[in-house]
Amino acid sequence: MRILKFTLFCLLLSTVGLAQDPSSKEKIGHAIDLMDNGLIDEAINLLEDAKKNEAGKHHIFDYEIGYAYLMKKDYQNAISSFKKAIKFKDANDQCFQMLGNSYDFIGESGKALKTYDKGLKRFPNSGRLYLEKGVVYISQKEYNLAINMFDQGIMKDPMYPSNYYKAASLYLLSKDPGWGIIYGEYFMNIERGSDRTTDMSKWLYEAYQQNISFESDTAVSTTLAKEITVQLTVEDLEKAMKSDKAQEELLNRALNIPFLNSPYESTFALACVGQDSIDLASLSTIRNQFIEIYYANNHQEAYPLGLFEYQKKIIELGYGDAYNYWLLGNSDDAMLDIWLEDNHELWNEFLEWYTANPMEITPETTIDRNIFD
Repeated sequence: MRILKFTLFCLLLSTVGLAQDPSSKEKIGHAIDLMDNGLIDEAINLLEDAKKNEAGKHHIFDYEIGYAYLMKKDYQNAISSFKKAIKFKDANDQCFQMLGNSYDFIGESGKALKTYDKGLKRFPNSGRLYLEKGVVYISQKEYNLAINMFDQGIMKDPMYPSNYYKAASLYLLSKDPGWGIIYGEYFMNIERGSDRTTDMSKWLYEAYQQNISFESDTAVSTTLAKEITVQLTVEDLEKAMKSDKAQEELLNRALNIPFLNSPYESTFALACVGQDSIDLASLSTIRNQFIEIYYANNHQEAYPLGLFEYQKKIIELGYGDAYNYWLLGNSDDAMLDIWLEDNHELWNEFLEWYTANPMEITPETTIDRNIFD
């Protein structure tokens, strides 16, 4: 299901050269304020007036007019405006994104896909256009195609977070959550501190909790990697994407792309030895031991992953627990607070280092599924 998201005025203005006419900037800013306050028609009139002074120069006027029509759910006029916007030399990938979305809003998914493809010819490294193609394929129940689009978007634009988020959301709601955990952790390292990050933190914790079980003092069962296939309705998918755990079975067999052909699950099971329950403390120990075992057995030589390299570096610096509590802490505020009371200085040191040393995510260090299949 598509949700309209509003464009930040300051970001848009940074992409166009309106310096010659300060009044145009002021009018656009005022128009966006009007839209924020629900005065859509007034905003459109103001934008049309501002457009006259900059006729034929910039895409921003038709883009914002299109957005205003989207807010009114006047999709035909939105399409007309975005069609004008993509013709400008200074048009960006968002213009194609919103034109395609407008077609999708009226059920013209074929035209939406053609629009995204047209945009990709002009902006071949646009993560957002691959994302939108994946969203359309989800609505068509073409889950393998959707994942393929998210993966292509990740390789072309590895610092764009939404492809990781969407792929993780699908896998974490299935009973093949191993890839979901990896996509989700990449996402959290790119998009820090958002509502989506908080949600992902909880989803990762739930995935661990639901897929690790201790059958006895010496036996552990993990279900992080299962090859599964099923067909779902769009309505079923929408329910599942709300993270209603009663709907998890709807995605149990939805994604039939093989999981890691690697020692991932066996290594994770070994890392669980010595634990008897799942909480923040035990998960931190398990995750640290996983990296230790993975590298002790040189699995990274056959199955390298930038995320694991980053985790290894964090652990070597003594910040493994702090990182794990940051990653999963939104799932248990009380336990996080207890840990923070005893580790206040370590936490602050980690945050300072983590802020200054984000994970470097490139096509070489992101998720390349070709090496795992």
